[in-house]
Amino acid sequence: MKNDCPIKRKSFNSGLSIITDNEELIKVEDNTRYGIFGLACDLGTASINAALINLENLQEMVCVCVPNKQSYYGSDLKSRMNFLSKSPENRKILKKALIDSLNNAVEECVQKSGVEKERIFSALMVSNVFLQNVLFDDAGEGAGPVIRIKAAKLDVDINPEANIRLVSNYKGNIGSDILAQIIATDLLKRRGVNICIDLGTNFKVIVLKKGSVSVCIASECFSFEGFNISCGMVARPGAIEWIKIEKGKLKFLSNSHIRPRGICGSGIIDLIAELRRENILDEKGELPDDRILVYKDKDGSIEFTRADARKFMKHKAAVNATLRSLLSGLKISEDKISKVFISGALGSFLSVENIVYAGLVPEKLKDKIVYIANASLEGAKCMLISRKQMAQVEKVRKKIGYFSVCQDSDFTSDFQLLKRF
Repeated sequence: MKNDCPIKRKSFNSGLSIITDNEELIKVEDNTRYGIFGLACDLGTASINAALINLENLQEMVCVCVPNKQSYYGSDLKSRMNFLSKSPENRKILKKALIDSLNNAVEECVQKSGVEKERIFSALMVSNVFLQNVLFDDAGEGAGPVIRIKAAKLDVDINPEANIRLVSNYKGNIGSDILAQIIATDLLKRRGVNICIDLGTNFKVIVLKKGSVSVCIASECFSFEGFNISCGMVARPGAIEWIKIEKGKLKFLSNSHIRPRGICGSGIIDLIAELRRENILDEKGELPDDRILVYKDKDGSIEFTRADARKFMKHKAAVNATLRSLLSGLKISEDKISKVFISGALGSFLSVENIVYAGLVPEKLKDKIVYIANASLEGAKCMLISRKQMAQVEKVRKKIGYFSVCQDSDFTSDFQLLKRF
């Protein structure tokens, strides 16, 4: 496969070599012993996901997930918007928290890979609308398909001459994370009706029908990435990712096989499905007791509470009501759907069977589900290493439209009806 990466190294007989970014000179050096690397990032409400890529052989070196420090100022975007509105200085505070989180991701990448920060010559980022506006003072559609800035100017701790590219938001309400998901799933090239459901902090449903893309961005769904759940956490070392109940005993696996610290999205979905199978969780999503003990040792315990189950039911209902509303508005029946892509940084052991049994996707669509983990990050990686994939952004922008559940008078009644199994 031809290397279409915009970052290139050219060597000369003199022993010198140059590193360029789309013909812009980035560095002159007298050796070729050290690699050239790039960083793909998905800037999320709850966490920053980053992948370090070798730009010469296009191999992924390491992938990391770190918490977004903005969570200190509000776990959801509404809280952060409220914080932002209280003082002009608060934008600087939120921006610094985001940059600090990004630099934590860089630090973890270099620690795990052994690559020096100076060897990271490019970064490609995608984000939701709010985070982009915090970074670039409301830079949006008018900034063009891609915003470009030097790493030194943004205080990102990679090579100071590296270009950081952030794919722009579209029409004020569609973030570049959504554009990246469309690129990662090749939605525009697929035939029939295809759907991508992103179970992130702000969940999204994307539908392709006859070459056009409709996007619906719904309310916060923290439970799927572990937030707003008493025992929840992102999919990091110590997160319980897989749960099974056998003969009345609860078994689990934790990320990196270390002492569990909490439960991430895949573990929560497994737990809900298992509690249903054991008839512990009733059709209304109610537990018989105040809490279920998942893990306990001398240093503490992990418990899933009745309130946690109710929150899951609320968000499960929101996903289903949004999907139903969108399909109804586009006049699509479930039998016409070709594929359902499930995206989200939920963990390594997400079970398609449990996605359905936990009530997140209708039973009829079970055989059409494909789990693709973090599609936003996958799309960012595609655009980092390929000019051709980056050029797809403009094509996507011309095909995309926004759908609001406010257009559907049945949404509220569907939401209430679907808060049960």
